Amino acid sequence: MHADEFWRHVSIPSAEGCWEWQRSKARGYGVVWLDSRQRVASRVAYEIHHGPIPAGYHVCHRCDNPPCCNPAHLFAAPPAGNLTDAAIKGRLARRVTPEQAAEIRRSAGAGEETKAIAERLGLPAHSVRSVARGAAHKLCPEPAVPPRYRRFGMTPEKRAEGARLVASGLTLGAAGARLGVSKAALSRALRGETACANRPASSAS
Repeated sequence: MHADEFWRHVSIPSAEGCWEWQRSKARGYGVVWLDSRQRVASRVAYEIHHGPIPAGYHVCHRCDNPPCCNPAHLFAAPPAGNLTDAAIKGRLARRVTPEQAAEIRRSAGAGEETKAIAERLGLPAHSVRSVARGAAHKLCPEPAVPPRYRRFGMTPEKRAEGARLVASGLTLGAAGARLGVSKAALSRALRGETACANRPASSAS
């Protein structure tokens, strides 16, 4: 793969920001097939701009964003240096506990932004997003929250209550105001355009 082809699969919004890999990922890191083997995209990006990686070294992210391929955000470090970097950024000390996972899903289901949850609990935002959508802590008793519900403050319970309120004669605007969501969000949910967990399967006619 030539460098030009590699960069075609990277989103580059600005020179200073994160350049995220847009294709396959594993454990959050971009992956690319190169010379008949799978490589980590950030390592390939480092090699393109900085040259060969010293034997046994890791490529670390200053931005702590695994899919980022911005060479300015990458540096090579020996294994001990990688662990030190992780400890400084809090990844080793701040694992998400089962209690925190339950709180994350309850809060996300109520419409709280994952960034705000992360700041309140002192956790990395990417960890909170992973728990909220069900990719991590799969045994957590609290249900995962579909991404578009988090975005619009909509939950399955609010959708059901909204449907009941509209059926009772309230307008979409009035029902949305009572539920604390916008008229547009409620309308999308009732039309099925917003992801809905546990939506009943349609019965065969």
